[in-house]
Amino acid sequence: MGQIPCALAVNPATQRLYAVNYGDETLSVIDLRSQRAIATLPVGHHPQAVAVDPIRNVIYVANVHGNSVTAIDGRNNRAIGAFAAGEDPYAVAVDAKTGQVFIANYGIPALIQVKMARRAADVTQ
Repeated sequence: MGQIPCALAVNPATQRLYAVNYGDETLSVIDLRSQRAIATLPVGHHPQAVAVDPIRNVIYVANVHGNSVTAIDGRNNRAIGAFAAGEDPYAVAVDAKTGQVFIANYGIPALIQVKMARRAADVTQ
């Protein structure tokens, strides 16, 4: 686990736990079956929140001081890319049925809704 873990999300389909580490700007991937960390990935500046799309196996990390959200492909634990998310995004949620990603910001706009691709491979910056 990284420094200052501050948010958690689980993908029930893959039995993986995702921990956002604010202090070292990483995302820890933990296999719940073995209870071991299997990857640590760099994300944006001061990650604050994490959400999982279990259908598309994409993980979204809100980077509060980076004004971005990082998308991670859960199949290979690699960053797909990052996209602008308004001013100081501090929360993220996913509607797995529709693929919609919702981002709450401290700044403007207060709420962003993003329609994402159907598959992780189709998510773009």
